[in-house]
Amino acid sequence: MKAPLIISIPLLMALAFCTSYTKKETPATKPVPTSFAIIELFTSEGCSSCPAADKTVAKLAQEFAGKVYILGFHVDYWNYLGWKDAFSDSKYSERQKEYAAVFKLDGVYTPQVVVNGSRELIGSKES
Repeated sequence: MKAPLIISIPLLMALAFCTSYTKKETPATKPVPTSFAIIELFTSEGCSSCPAADKTVAKLAQEFAGKVYILGFHVDYWNYLGWKDAFSDSKYSERQKEYAAVFKLDGVYTPQVVVNGSRELIGSKES
């Protein structure tokens, strides 16, 4: 499995609050805003549903290249199964728990996708 792309939190915050404007020819010759989405995938090598989520977010990244940025966070709570996810980190699990509190969820799960920090979805469901 390919190592996840990790972007530092300060850089992520800067990206999340930026909107760039590019001048494009329009009837009114006004700048047209261009935007992007940050998609956080909470995943684990110990999760049987996670490969489907990997494919789904990879498809999004390809389809919306330059407009969608995927961050992969391998949680460590599946490590009790007898082998350790080499990419897992307890900090990623804590991050996901914080989202669970914000979204008022009963707990955490994988694969979970968080879009722009404001909406959570089951990561393996393409719809």
